[in-house]
Amino acid sequence: MPDAAGSQQKGVAAGLAHSQGAFFPLGFFTGFLDFLAANRDRLEPITYADLDWGEDCDGEGGYPQERARWRRLSKDLKAAGRAQVLIQHDVDTWPYRTNPVVEAERARGIRSSVMIFHRRVDRKRLVRQGDLALTEYPIDDGLLHAAEKEGFVIGYHFNSMEQALWNQHRAREIFTAELCALRERYAIEFVSAHGGVTGPDGKNNAHIVPPDLRALGVRWVHNGQSPRFTANYSDGALNSPKLDPTTRDLRDFIRRMQPGGRYRVLLHPQYYSDPWRAAPVLTGTSWYDELLVAYVADPDVDSWARVELSW
Repeated sequence: MPDAAGSQQKGVAAGLAHSQGAFFPLGFFTGFLDFLAANRDRLEPITYADLDWGEDCDGEGGYPQERARWRRLSKDLKAAGRAQVLIQHDVDTWPYRTNPVVEAERARGIRSSVMIFHRRVDRKRLVRQGDLALTEYPIDDGLLHAAEKEGFVIGYHFNSMEQALWNQHRAREIFTAELCALRERYAIEFVSAHGGVTGPDGKNNAHIVPPDLRALGVRWVHNGQSPRFTANYSDGALNSPKLDPTTRDLRDFIRRMQPGGRYRVLLHPQYYSDPWRAAPVLTGTSWYDELLVAYVADPDVDSWARVELSW
């Protein structure tokens, strides 16, 4: 006969493995989407493709021509009592967790900008042993193709400095080769740097001296070069002891928004899943503890019910 206790232990172990690195219930993210949908008259979700770029490719200068056009649009938005929200997803690990996130956005008609690797580096091995190894990185092309047709942006999340072991010349070669490879699958027009492992010279992926991006037909939009936003939220390094956990509540960021603003919300899908486990660094922070207690009591709780915009 099967060992019931042994089967139960295996089930618990499987659940814990599935929840690894997931620090929020998926419902916290879908609650955010529901809040955006309920306030669609005041909050306009956008992607990088919606920005009025014109011929501006001056990423090092913060895209000054685009910024000037944005300032004019901002006045109209303010008069109308509206703000814009750009959701960016960096798909760093556990790529399958991106699927329910994008599916939830599609179901609500909220488009996002999804940044993916071409190849994923084994970060732990690179740190511990100093050599390069790649990991599995299964992206659901069918889902992202469907999303792209609906106006989602799929971008290149480059980690070429890591792959080149911080050799600038080799990193540029890898960047160009990977961009070309990804363009066989997606219409890549935007790129963002993955932070990744810092090299012996103190540089990471964001410190690449890039190839000719104008010639390649892409714009660098985050982490190193970026258009301007009124304010930015990021859940990056969510569990890092170097960052103040009291400032990590996305709901507070939303509460501080103002009409006429353009806001970027950078989220890593790996952090949002069912099951989930409490983040060690966030645990003990009042907003986070209260949030998880509420979800334990009722997995369907609306943790956004008391959030109100400032106008």
